[in-house]
Amino acid sequence: MRRTEFRSALLIIAMVTCFIAPANAWAYLDAGSGSYIIQILIASLVGVAFAFKAFWIKVIHSIGQLFKKKKNEQPR
Repeated sequence: MRRTEFRSALLIIAMVTCFIAPANAWAYLDAGSGSYIIQILIASLVGVAFAFKAFWIKVIHSIGQLFKKKKNEQPR
C-alpha cells in the first residue's frame, strides 16, 4: 500500500469515526469499568498470541512435511 493510499484510508476512518461518535456521552464510568477494560485487553492479547501459536505450529509442520524422508525411500 502506498503512502497516499494509507493516508486516504486513515482520513476516511477518522471521518467515519467523527460522524458515528456522539458529541456528548453523559456517561458514568464506575471503579469496575477500568478493570473490565484491562481484562478485555489482556484477553485479546492472549487470544491473538494463541491464534499466532496455532498458525505457527501448522506452518512448521507443513515445512517439516516437505523435507521429511519417506521410510521406504532409498538414497540414490
